[in-house]
Order: sequence, then C-alpha cells, then structure tokens
Amino acid sequence: MTTKKLNIKRIEEIFKHNLLLAHAKNTDYGCESLTDFGSLGLIIRMNDKMERIKHIIVNRDKGIPRRIPESVIDSARDLINYTAYLILCEEGVLLK
Repeated sequence: MTTKKLNIKRIEEIFKHNLLLAHAKNTDYGCESLTDFGSLGLIIRMNDKMERIKHIIVNRDKGIPRRIPESVIDSARDLINYTAYLILCEEGVLLK
C-alpha cells in the first residue's frame, strides 16, 4: 500500500507566490485598510473572502457564469495573506 504525501514543493511555490503578491498589493494599496480595524477587521475581510469562495463554487456547480473574473484560487490566495496578516496583528508586529 502506497501512502500519499502532501505536495510540499507545490505548497512552497504557493507561499512564494503569495509573498510576491503581498509585496505587490502593499506597494499598490498601502496597509491602512489592513490596520484600521485590527484583528476584527481582518477576520471580517477573511469572512468576505470565504463567502466569495463559497458563491464562486456554488454558482460554478450550478453552471452560472461569472461576471467578475475572480477565481477560487485568487480569493484563496488573498485569504492566505489575510491569515498571515492576522497572525502578525495578534503578535503585535503587523507594522514594522
């Protein structure tokens, strides 16, 4: 019996891509929208992303076309970064 393992190499690639995405979005948008409301604000943004992911998947499964070209992967990438920001916020080191 062969035991399957997580694709750690791909996970590393995802995190590297997300780090570049975080840098790009910080340059383009700044960080005020992340810092104005602290951890609660980040949790609300994370919930918005989860709702978006849910709607994309439900509509996709029903065959309803998207009007806005954001994919599950796009939203999941944002969610990963919001999770990192939440950890930093809770550690008190979101801003340096």
